[in-house]
Amino acid sequence: MKEEHLDLLDTHRFELVAKMDPDDMVDFLISAKVLTQRQAKDITSKPDTKTKNRALLDQLRESGENAFEALVEALTKTDRHALAKLLSVEDPIAPSLVKIDSDRDGAASGSGSDVGKKPFFTNEAAALNKLQNMNTTQLKDALNRQLFEICRSLMAQELCSYLVAYGTMTDYNRQVILTASRTQYEQNQELCSYLNKKDKSEILHFVDGLLATGQGNIACLIAGFKSQ
Repeated sequence: MKEEHLDLLDTHRFELVAKMDPDDMVDFLISAKVLTQRQAKDITSKPDTKTKNRALLDQLRESGENAFEALVEALTKTDRHALAKLLSVEDPIAPSLVKIDSDRDGAASGSGSDVGKKPFFTNEAAALNKLQNMNTTQLKDALNRQLFEICRSLMAQELCSYLVAYGTMTDYNRQVILTASRTQYEQNQELCSYLNKKDKSEILHFVDGLLATGQGNIACLIAGFKSQ
């Protein structure tokens, strides 16, 4: 398996272990000749779903070049489309892959890894750059200045899923935020309260999540820009 694919498996391991359907996945991977019957039996003999998923991922890491593509196809075939999208090398959304550079004229331009790039509008790129240069206190102040507008329009469920996928938030915290609140506005309040207890890197993961989930206008709002 390629190094970039191994990195993606490591980045998204938490979500994969939590949400894959190992029994159906194994059946597909046998058909695709990625797993042998012996390997499949060893995986499915594990005592619970998460342990099976860990064993499956560990086995795939040692498999051939086509193992990663087969895994993505297996996720799609077993209706785990969100997981398949996380592993997409064509449109990655990992925070580590979202980078903004400046050219000599000071204009923001997108750069990233060789496994793909997610384009941002100019103001979104500038917003990310501005927020990255703030300290923790400044980030929280910027967030709280726009609290009403954020709570009015944020899609907390998508952001929480993003933060869980990258280890910034635990699944328990996600459930608390999404189930303890009756309305979307209250969910967004809970999420903002959660972020106010975090450090700079975790708040920037939230900003990355805004861009990755099509909510770049909110990132611009926090930075004091208008989205294009």
